[in-house]
Amino acid sequence: MTETNTAEPVADDDQKTIYLGLAMSGAISAGAYSAGVLDFLVEALSEWEKAKDAEKDLRTEDRTVPRHRVVLAVMTGASAGAITSSIGSLAAGKGARPSGPLDDTSTATHVARGAKPEAGKIPWHVLPELYTAWVDGPAFVKKPGDTTGVPGLLDTGDLTKVTQIGSVRSLLNAEPLMKIGEIALNSLEAVPAARPPYIAGKLSIFLTQTNTRGIPYKIQVQGGAGSSIYGMMNHLDHAHFTIKGLGSADFGSAWAAADASYDYTVTGPSTDPASLWFKDSASGTKPNCERFIKNTLASGAFPVGLSAIDLEHPVAFYDKRAWPLALAPSLFADIRPQWPWSGLTVTAPTGYRFAAVDGGAINNDPFDLARYALMDDPPTPSAADVANVDRIVLMVSPFPEAPGIDGLETDGKPNTALSKVAAKLVSMFVEQSRFRPDLLLRSASNSDADLWRVSPTRYSIVNGKERREDAAIACGLWGGFGGFLDIEFRRHDYELGRRNCQRFLEQWFGLPRSNPHIDPTGAPLPNLMATGIAGQEVRYPIIPLCGTARRPVEARDWPTVSTGDYDAFLDAVMTRANRLLEILVAQLKRSFGSWIGWADPLIDWLLGGRDKIRSLVRDYSFGDLVTRDQILAETQRLVLECCLPTAPTRYIVAKRIARDTPKLSGLVQQISDAIDGLLSLPVEVLAQNICKSLERAHPDCGVLEQTVTSATATPSPVYRTARDILAELRANAATAKAMAKAKDGAKGEADVEVDAAALPPDEDAVTRIADDLVRLGYLAVEEWVNVDGGKPKKASWYSRGTRTKGYRYVDRKDGDTLDI
Repeated sequence: MTETNTAEPVADDDQKTIYLGLAMSGAISAGAYSAGVLDFLVEALSEWEKAKDAEKDLRTEDRTVPRHRVVLAVMTGASAGAITSSIGSLAAGKGARPSGPLDDTSTATHVARGAKPEAGKIPWHVLPELYTAWVDGPAFVKKPGDTTGVPGLLDTGDLTKVTQIGSVRSLLNAEPLMKIGEIALNSLEAVPAARPPYIAGKLSIFLTQTNTRGIPYKIQVQGGAGSSIYGMMNHLDHAHFTIKGLGSADFGSAWAAADASYDYTVTGPSTDPASLWFKDSASGTKPNCERFIKNTLASGAFPVGLSAIDLEHPVAFYDKRAWPLALAPSLFADIRPQWPWSGLTVTAPTGYRFAAVDGGAINNDPFDLARYALMDDPPTPSAADVANVDRIVLMVSPFPEAPGIDGLETDGKPNTALSKVAAKLVSMFVEQSRFRPDLLLRSASNSDADLWRVSPTRYSIVNGKERREDAAIACGLWGGFGGFLDIEFRRHDYELGRRNCQRFLEQWFGLPRSNPHIDPTGAPLPNLMATGIAGQEVRYPIIPLCGTARRPVEARDWPTVSTGDYDAFLDAVMTRANRLLEILVAQLKRSFGSWIGWADPLIDWLLGGRDKIRSLVRDYSFGDLVTRDQILAETQRLVLECCLPTAPTRYIVAKRIARDTPKLSGLVQQISDAIDGLLSLPVEVLAQNICKSLERAHPDCGVLEQTVTSATATPSPVYRTARDILAELRANAATAKAMAKAKDGAKGEADVEVDAAALPPDEDAVTRIADDLVRLGYLAVEEWVNVDGGKPKKASWYSRGTRTKGYRYVDRKDGDTLDI
């Protein structure tokens, strides 16, 4: 598309304004991705301002850069998003400060702006404090030579003086996070204020928190005899900070003004009590910075994994709270807590103290706070259609996928066991608290433009073609904690955030020329967006890319962790686990005293379980690394993946169906192609859909539902031969190629899921790879006889016949089945 706008811009183009609210979702270590998105956004806004300034003396008809403004007016965050919002907003207020060379030549330590990223080198970025906080600071284990002064999350320093297990605050050491916050704010205080025009002079920052004590509310209801009071407890809390002096743009929010906030300035001297940097001369502490850090970390205090934070908000704050409801701000004063001391002639406390945990547990995507804070006249919604919108919420969501639904049992019934239901309760309540029925209405319109989202997308080049990868962010393993395993994971995601934000701005984030709040100077965006209204499908950039922001952010190679670093992680887990057990055993001995003999069996059981901890941690963590291709060489990973204790793979199911269905005998590859993608279906419809798919591909094949049910329900084999591993790898590659070719309309060569060059060439090669994995301690091997005879047995010293090696995952001990 080459259309350009030739209409005469109006004289007040530089007064047209789009107000932006950022909603940063929770993501644990994947917050590095959100930080990268914000980093590039600030670079783009900064470079655009330079370009506008360079054309300020040109005639209107000679300008090539849009003159409208974009103002970052509000920031909200949950969990990791709170950390990005807090530190990121302060860093952005200091302006964009490039970290490396602007040319294409990288240095020994830094990647240049236009160069291909290299492992071990620092990505190009413009918010150094945010980068350091997310990439250099947090890690399970710190490597030799680390100069941050921040200990690892598995460090036992927090347990040094602990003598009772009840005093342990979390499984991980949370002290490094407080240290990271202190380092960030101390660094930011030393940087001169820039007050960029793209940030509001009075910026509201909302951080969601889960209040474990709760805030009590009561309402009057109509009723008969007895109480007419209905009581409720609210555990969704938030901290509101109003920071003055970060930017220079005018913006006021009636909704935010109705919410009590901690008001600080970043431009006053450290002797000013209203300054964020205020230093108490008597104590030598920085109480405002400490409050800011503690409230930020409270939002990210992942339950059990990280310690809860001791917080105290003024009681008066809860009497002045803004609610994301369709109410005029003047009515918020009528919604007040009913404290236990309400109505009593007692001295009420001035502060409400509580243990705060992860705000994402209840509200992980706080775009509602951003939406209401942006409203021009709350509760009247701001214009949402593309032709009139001027207030936009931009969500940054590292994990946008909806949770999967639980499957039924193989007999088609739900699992009603107490253990299953109890284990599901926590996730069920969290998922329900995050359900937003108001957003379902948005699906009825494709012209709304007041809510946008940036989420991870990663492409790789296979056989010369670009392919979208399922695993986009390196920090996504282990529920989001995996990014703390290796700094290269966090570097990759920070850079991916920058790359995704660049593509979002240059390809999608735009409005039609009919919108009166933008200046449509220059070329439109390359992508058309259908709205059903003629002319609105062509969009002009809301934030045009100028200067360095135009240079492509190159993709960093997918990072992997070495087996040595992974073993160091397991060693650190064991060190911390042993320290926790030492505390528990010592407490038991003190408690039982002269009766210690009664406790000996319990102590012996606890100490005997230490050997199992390492195995359990590896069993949970290692498979995710393998399936996401984040450890080992490619060929090693492919072989090992065939041996992991998972549900039966497509190849195994196809082999079983071919074995038990006479008309499909010998058609393993064809069955594998036909059932591609179906194994993720719920169990109640799985067999039926596989049968239908096979009947379409092979009419009158006669496959039975019970055959499919048995094939999918039976666990994967424990032992695998080199021959069968090679056959599965080849079948997977062939199926992927067939499916991709069909999707591509049979035009030319389709890309394949597994690069053919990565496949072992023959059975001997698989054997060598598997033997290497045995030496690394990931596989175990046993010899079998009668493998080709249909009734294989483990070989003994007196067994006759050809011996064949069978390999199994080292931590799997659920039987002796071989191949299928």
